[in-house]
Order: sequence, then structure tokens, then C-alpha cells
Amino acid sequence: MLKDCEPKTPPVGKRIISSIVATTFDPLGLISPVVVVYKTFLQQLWLHKLDWDEQLPSELLNQWMDMYLQLSQVNETAVDRLVLAKGQPTEIQLHGFCDSSEKAYEACLYLRSVNQQREVTTKLLCSKSRVAPVKKVTLPRLELCGALLLAQLIQKTVPALNLKTDRILLWTDSTIVFSWLATSANKWKTFMPTEFLRFKN
Repeated sequence: MLKDCEPKTPPVGKRIISSIVATTFDPLGLISPVVVVYKTFLQQLWLHKLDWDEQLPSELLNQWMDMYLQLSQVNETAVDRLVLAKGQPTEIQLHGFCDSSEKAYEACLYLRSVNQQREVTTKLLCSKSRVAPVKKVTLPRLELCGALLLAQLIQKTVPALNLKTDRILLWTDSTIVFSWLATSANKWKTFMPTEFLRFKN
């Protein structure tokens, strides 16, 4: 009789996991490599077509428990917010990088500064990450989406910095992206701009 009155533990489902992931506050994307892993896991739950409060299958549940235990370690991460070199900077550069995989794509910005003593300081400024869509997209297109994400990140970050930058350099390891960017836009089919719009916030 008393056993039936005991409170039952709610099943670990998509609703609880979504709530936990949503509590991660990271506006600058300083831990985006961690956050994108949890977003990728959420995407797996959608692919399994689970209801919001349906108990996870044992395989996914074990995977989630391991991820949940590691999530607490994020609070121990310390990030130095002094991104400029000590003293009076004589040179400031912005370096942006973008990359992608079959699961996600990301862009990040580093600020490189040199002071009067010629000491060089390079610090992570911000980053953005996106999970690849459920519908299969080729890796070259995802690389292009990463380049677009980097361009959008630059456009939003530079005015907010209120710093005079001497150089802005954007980097990618995709030769296909270089070829696409060098090609005249009138050669592209209509899918190119619609692809961009689909990934735009």
C-alpha cells in the first residue's frame, strides 16, 4: 500500500533532455564544441521519432547518462576574457576559421594583438555552431554553409567590438569553397540562395 504512494521517477525523455540542454547559457559560443554534441544528440531523438515524454531506449539512455555526467564539468571551465595584449596594443588582427563535418559545421573568431614589447596574444573571441540538417546534405555544401556562418559572424562581431582592426583574415581548408566563391554568381542555379536562407537564423 505504501509502495504505491511512493513518487515515481519521471521517464528520461525528449522533454527533459531538451530542457537541460536549453539551460546552457553560452551567448558567445565559448563552449560551442560541447553544446553542438548535445544538439546532435537531440537530433538523434527526433530521428527515432520519440514522443516528448517517452522513455529513451536503453542504448540512447546509456549514452545520455554519460553525456549528462560530463556536462557538470563545463562549469569548471575558466575563460580569460582579457583578449587584448597587456599594455597598449600596436596591432590588432581578427582571424576567422570555419569547418564542417557530416554532423555539424562551425565558425570561430580569434583576436590576435601585439603590444609595444612585441608580445603576441591570441584569444578566442566567439564562435557559432550549427547541426547539419536531417535531410542529407553533401559535405561540400556544408563547408559552404560554414563559410557563410563565418561571414555572418564577422558582420555581427566587428561593429560590436568598437576596435580598429589592422587586418581581418578568414580561413577555410576547403578548396571547393574557394572555387565556388571565385565563380560568378550568375552561374549558380536557384538552389544556392535558398540553401543559404535555410541555414540563416
